[in-house]
Amino acid sequence: MEDTSDQLDERLDRVEIKLAYLEDFLDRLQLAVLEQGRQMDKLNQEHRVLKDKILFLTKELEEIPNRKPPHY
Repeated sequence: MEDTSDQLDERLDRVEIKLAYLEDFLDRLQLAVLEQGRQMDKLNQEHRVLKDKILFLTKELEEIPNRKPPHY
């Protein structure tokens, strides 16, 4: 009977060790996902700014008249 109890204790120890590793993995994964979310927000903001600048410059280029410079 003691042999079965030792086996159960060993199995329980292995399960607890695996659980501890999984909890650590999930914590690190959550931190990575949160950091990626922050990076995506920052990149989206930068994208919006660059898009607005490109649109502004495009409109300004369209307003430049297509004529020869005065020195011709």
